[in-house]
Amino acid sequence: MTSTIATLALALGLFATAAQAGTLILTQPPPLTKDMPALPRITGALTPADARINTAFGKVDASWRAFIKSCHDQAGADADVERSNQLAMAGPGYFAVTLGYSYDCGGAHPDGGAIALVYDLGTGRPVNWAQLLPKALVDATSTDTAGDGTTIGLIASKTLQKIYAREALAHADAETRKDCADTLSQDGLNFQVWPDAKASGLMLQPDLPHVVMACGDPQVISVQTLKRLGVAAPLLSAIEAAHAAGH
Repeated sequence: MTSTIATLALALGLFATAAQAGTLILTQPPPLTKDMPALPRITGALTPADARINTAFGKVDASWRAFIKSCHDQAGADADVERSNQLAMAGPGYFAVTLGYSYDCGGAHPDGGAIALVYDLGTGRPVNWAQLLPKALVDATSTDTAGDGTTIGLIASKTLQKIYAREALAHADAETRKDCADTLSQDGLNFQVWPDAKASGLMLQPDLPHVVMACGDPQVISVQTLKRLGVAAPLLSAIEAAHAAGH
């Protein structure tokens, strides 16, 4: 699990119907519940890749509908499930949406986390970071399961972990640095990764247990730093183009 919905500052109602977003035109389906927006869908003249992404997003939303029902079956009127979506990049080349969520289904404590959905617009399939990033930046790949059961892709990287820890601690107050320094220095942390047009870089967020989730706010690695690390030009050019377009 990753940081709470509050730290992600994800806004409801982010996607306008048939709004132009980068190189894609997105439409907003009906919400899953009164206060829970559905994931956006690509509209217009769909390519096979676009259709594949829409199908994948539909499956994620269906998983959340089932999770909401299950939570209410367990906790009744005390059940509380929240989810919001943030568009991180809508082309060129990549489509990335992050989900922040929290839930209380009557267990020992509420829980929450984040899901990064990152798709290649050429293939319509999830990005394979082991192929997209230099070998030196990916020590291992793995998966985890979000609260609703959605599978999330993770990478472990000593190099990226050092950069993440440095950035996270540099932006934290003294108390947080003291509380989180040991957590972020543990060997083999796993990270979700996604391109972010507004931040002009790759976002990293560690997959942390609930008790130390507050140590895992997303941090950006800038395009300039990624260039020095040997990340391939096509990915960086796509991020720069999306940033320049304001998407």
